[in-house]
Amino acid sequence: MAHILVVDDQETIRHLLCEVLSRMGHDVSEAGDGVEALNLCEEHTFDLLVLDYRMPDMDGLEVAERLKGKIRFILHTSDYENKELKRKALHAGALGVIAKISDVNAFRKDIEAFLNM
Repeated sequence: MAHILVVDDQETIRHLLCEVLSRMGHDVSEAGDGVEALNLCEEHTFDLLVLDYRMPDMDGLEVAERLKGKIRFILHTSDYENKELKRKALHAGALGVIAKISDVNAFRKDIEAFLNM
């Protein structure tokens, strides 16, 4: 299975995402902010990053830009229908933009689809 890094400043959401991904059989790491995510990406190899868009200090797109396309990522946000945000995310190299987890089954399907891209 995949090694996935979940980056979200909201602890409850981060733990929920990690739990779902772990139950799917993935090896999951977590970061509470962009700086921690960048540090982990220097120390480990990840197959996929699940990046929160809105975080203090550094948003998900800034993290992606600093990684310069080295790691595949998806952006998850409550503003997932925002066309301009989607455009920016795809331009930054995102595989896609998904809704903050509200439907576990949809999240699982999204993750599997992105891992198979």
